[in-house]
Amino acid sequence: MFLNDYVVMKEIVRESIRTYTGTRLKLGRIPVYFGGGKSVPNETYSHFTFGELLLTNFRLIFIGDKRNIDLPLDKIIGVECFQGGIRISQSGKNKPILFNAVPNPLLWKEAILVLSDKK
Repeated sequence: MFLNDYVVMKEIVRESIRTYTGTRLKLGRIPVYFGGGKSVPNETYSHFTFGELLLTNFRLIFIGDKRNIDLPLDKIIGVECFQGGIRISQSGKNKPILFNAVPNPLLWKEAILVLSDKK
């Protein structure tokens, strides 16, 4: 085991907000609608679970109170670091994993990239 910290894992929630505008007319007994609608995608992060993040020489492991993740390092395609957290992109998934409250995100990013041979 190389690194070990207690972190908060956040989940990306995608939703669409729909808006409609128009006019309703009645031609005899048949209602007719004129107008249109628009769907706007919205992406937010929600607090998901608290747990322990572990980095070994083969895997990134998260053991949480609601969810566990066992991610082989060769499936990691990218790591982004920001103040207080890291965002991990993995092959075969379109939703990244976000870990918040990471004490040293730059150290985690560099260690993951070195161990996964991406650097």
